[in-house]
Amino acid sequence: MAVSRSPNTAYGFSDAMLGVPNNPINTTRVPTVNDKPELGTVWVNRTTGLVYILGRIVANQAQWAPYAYAGGGAFVGALSCTTTLNVGTTATIGTGLTVTAGGLTVTLGGAAITGNSTVTGTFGSTGPITVDLGNITATAGNFITTLGDILCTAGNIINTLGDIVATAGNIEATLGNVNVIAGDVHITLGNFLTDAGNITTTAGNVVVTLGDVHITAGDFLTDAGAITTTLGNITATAGNIVCTLGDIQAVAGDVLVNNGDLVIATATTGITLPGPTRIITGAGVPAGGLAVNVGDIYIRTDAAAAAERIYIATGAGVFTNVTCAA
Repeated sequence: MAVSRSPNTAYGFSDAMLGVPNNPINTTRVPTVNDKPELGTVWVNRTTGLVYILGRIVANQAQWAPYAYAGGGAFVGALSCTTTLNVGTTATIGTGLTVTAGGLTVTLGGAAITGNSTVTGTFGSTGPITVDLGNITATAGNFITTLGDILCTAGNIINTLGDIVATAGNIEATLGNVNVIAGDVHITLGNFLTDAGNITTTAGNVVVTLGDVHITAGDFLTDAGAITTTLGNITATAGNIVCTLGDIQAVAGDVLVNNGDLVIATATTGITLPGPTRIITGAGVPAGGLAVNVGDIYIRTDAAAAAERIYIATGAGVFTNVTCAA
């Protein structure tokens, strides 16, 4: 049942009728948009230990600000915002943060969350977005930071049908993964960093401008998307860089792999070097059509003799075998 009550009044000396604040509402549930007592009412959910304050009523819907403190004044609600919090129709603070039908906007302070953050809408901030021991999840919306970082410690950054955008900041996941489904990752003047986690995009792109991509003990995977860096490097340490139906592009930068693989899974596709000259592999004698440029190299995977191991193109459509020492 929704709560609605009038302010208390009392007789006094300074005025015939004095306003007296109501006692806090003490119940076992969280307030809803239909709970509309007087502004400033304190709501205590004694089951969870969470406290709410009614800040305003807009379009006949109550907007409750959540607060929760433990002994010594420590914040427990897992949300820290120094200036403005604009929440949609539903906000639940407990082990994390859930926002639906409105998105979350943080200005000039950033968001520090211990727990999970789930947003249906846009998560926008001009400061850093930090999550410890939880996940950052956006469905059908975007993560956008300007002059700040998106940081996830021991959790995941998950975005479905939206983008992750960092301008002049970094995207960092420690002991967790970065997963983007049907969306893009855009980083300008920042880096993409993961430790012991993976970067995965499905039907989307990863674009880094004036920054680097660093992966330690994890993989960089894209399906039907491209990996592009401009004036930066792509580095994988003890992990793989895998691109399906897309490109890996480094413009004025390097692709570096330490203790991992750069995997080309399809036969007769390979590496193109300046010239251009291609290095490809396959079984059997190479078809003439595979020789495109003078100097193209074909490595035969089923060679049985020294004269069958390597072939070099002497012209378009013509391969000549090379006799090896053994």
